[in-house]
Amino acid sequence: MERAKKLLFAMLAAALCLSLAACGGDKPDAADTQADAGADVPEQSAGSGADAPAPAELESYQDESGSFSISIPSVEGGWVQGDSGNEAGILLDNSDQSFTVMVQGLPKGQGEFDSLDSVVSFYREQALAGFGEPTAEEIAAPESMTAQAESYTAEQYGTKAKALVAFLEGENGYYVYTITGLAEQYDANIGPQRDAVQNFVENAG
Repeated sequence: MERAKKLLFAMLAAALCLSLAACGGDKPDAADTQADAGADVPEQSAGSGADAPAPAELESYQDESGSFSISIPSVEGGWVQGDSGNEAGILLDNSDQSFTVMVQGLPKGQGEFDSLDSVVSFYREQALAGFGEPTAEEIAAPESMTAQAESYTAEQYGTKAKALVAFLEGENGYYVYTITGLAEQYDANIGPQRDAVQNFVENAG
């Protein structure tokens, strides 16, 4: 289980570090984000698995800056909101941190991005390259927004972690919407969570 936690932490660390760097901080080296797989992470219970009940009610969350909101299905044990490290971010874990939804906003006119493609390239090259080739995914775009999506699978010592990364463009910013988890939890939850990406709302600037 410890190896599984480290693998999932590595995927999250890569995405989170690059989100923060894209918002104006220093770019982390890609090798450094991969090295985080050996870092200590909070203990998790062994109670997660593919037999988790199907998500039901929608729960809404807004970032601290008021830039956007999401409405996603609940999960067994409820969502635990964490510190995204940035006002324009949302970080949600299930009760044992084996499944995570993270959204990071990147305001237009700040940083180095001039198109959605430039955001996608940045993440692929700086954070996600170490997790193998992406698989292009079809995803329903939120109203009045453009969307691209791709999935990743990482494996270490026989343990798999998976991620769906949706890149969104609205009038005021770009948004990186990441859904990731250990394979069993991911497979059990990804259907309704993927559908919920279209519930993303960009608030008026």
